[in-house]
Amino acid sequence: MLAIQEKYKVDVFTKPKALLRLRAACERVKKVLSANKVASFNVENLTDDIDVRSQLTRYVSCEVEF
Repeated sequence: MLAIQEKYKVDVFTKPKALLRLRAACERVKKVLSANKVASFNVENLTDDIDVRSQLTRYVSCEVEF
């Protein structure tokens, strides 16, 4: 969350749709990481035409819990 806020200068906590999209993407990544070591994290049109893409590992996902 903080990485997205710092990199894209967007506060997802003030925008309900953005927060919903972000949480849905996190759930998808958690399912993929349960079977794989690396997963792609993609959120298209998070807010204001900002697309977020990243690669996550199991180690990083443990630190990103809500």
